[in-house]
Amino acid sequence: MQDDDDDLDQKSESGDEGKSTAVDGETARKCIQLSQYLCQLSVLVLPLQNYKASIVAAACVYTSRRLLKITPIWNRDLEKLTLYKFEEIKE
Repeated sequence: MQDDDDDLDQKSESGDEGKSTAVDGETARKCIQLSQYLCQLSVLVLPLQNYKASIVAAACVYTSRRLLKITPIWNRDLEKLTLYKFEEIKE
């Protein structure tokens, strides 16, 4: 049972399955602000400086969307904008 739940979580996180959440203006604003804040914090974390800034920024967007329960968390539009697939962000 647990394995099935894990598979469903992974599919819904990647945007492969599950329902999409409509994002209102307030949620979009919160997502942008949280993403920016996480990016600013990432500068202070030395191990993150070993990664490209673009992957860190994409991970910040991913984290913001996950925290705000925006689904799908990662979709094709975000892949096109960032040039990163869900699997690369998840690592």
